[in-house]
Amino acid sequence: MTTPASADPSTAPRRRLRRRRALVGVIALAAALAASAGLRDRPPMPPLERVSPTPLAVSVMRLDRQQQYQQSRTYLGRVEPARRARIGFELAGELATIRVDEGASVQRGDVLATLNTARPADRC
Repeated sequence: MTTPASADPSTAPRRRLRRRRALVGVIALAAALAASAGLRDRPPMPPLERVSPTPLAVSVMRLDRQQQYQQSRTYLGRVEPARRARIGFELAGELATIRVDEGASVQRGDVLATLNTARPADRC
């Protein structure tokens, strides 16, 4: 015994899709007819008057071409070094001199500071 094609479960989604499309088409057609019927019953609009526009005052500026321009932007943020170095002295004592300013560039081997290594009793 064979089953009819309408009973095939694989065609059910296609049939539902066709029904939805048909329903959407009918609703769109009904909405278009209702809108056109409403516009037909409306009284005609009066003719528009032609009004000549009033001239506006315009200021004119001469622009000169420039080769460069300056633009500034302000940002908020925090600056952190890419690398950190922990430095220190091998001996205890007080700093005698600091030879580099904060933020200055230094090379390996540069003397950054000198240490007063005299003992506290020797300093007096």
